[in-house]
Amino acid sequence: MWLKLDNEKRNGEFTQKEYSTMLEKLKENGYTFAEFPDAENLLEKNIPFVLMRHDVDMDLHLALGIAKIEAKL
Repeated sequence: MWLKLDNEKRNGEFTQKEYSTMLEKLKENGYTFAEFPDAENLLEKNIPFVLMRHDVDMDLHLALGIAKIEAKL
């Protein structure tokens, strides 16, 4: 499924605001945020879910911003 975030043209940067909006839209569309060990069970039950993996070791300030966004879910 593709979620349209907004009508503005993007400059190639994926911002924290866009990340937050994307997560909110996923939640609004019935997706649950799951951990990797739960994936097989969710697939068997046909429950829509999202697995998130972060490569944040390059920018710890960005990692903190992402953590704050996800804590609000």
